[in-house]
Amino acid sequence: PSSYIQSEFTKLEMYKRIALIESEEDILNVRDELIDRFSDVPDETENLINVSYIKSLAHKANMTNLTQKGNIVKMVMFEKAQVDVMAIPEFLKKFYGKLKFIPRPYPMFEYDMNEKNGVNAKLGEQVVFEKIKQVLNSMFEEIIIKS
Repeated sequence: PSSYIQSEFTKLEMYKRIALIESEEDILNVRDELIDRFSDVPDETENLINVSYIKSLAHKANMTNLTQKGNIVKMVMFEKAQVDVMAIPEFLKKFYGKLKFIPRPYPMFEYDMNEKNGVNAKLGEQVVFEKIKQVLNSMFEEIIIKS
């Protein structure tokens, strides 16, 4: 929010720092800096930090597009992503049927965050962040071929 950081220059500086987040450690460092300089981090800023980290994870996992509609998240991969195709079935099992792989027209994963009993509850932003983070981290570790 505009009232959190008064100076436009400082605000832009912090936006740049947030945009460079690539790890959990970066999140902690940015959050600590914000608290030290400006007091408690507002929800809007916390969400910006989370989105920046998700973008970084998505990039590492060769994703070109992430969209959320309700409790369904679609993750579209770069068309020529280097993926261990043989590892995909085992990878999907870890998510108990909640994650599907759709190979065409572009490789895509669809993650259903609804509960096992089919309840379509509105999930809190932090819960959504943690679930997507888990999928992307696992994807990077298990199916992406590192060059």
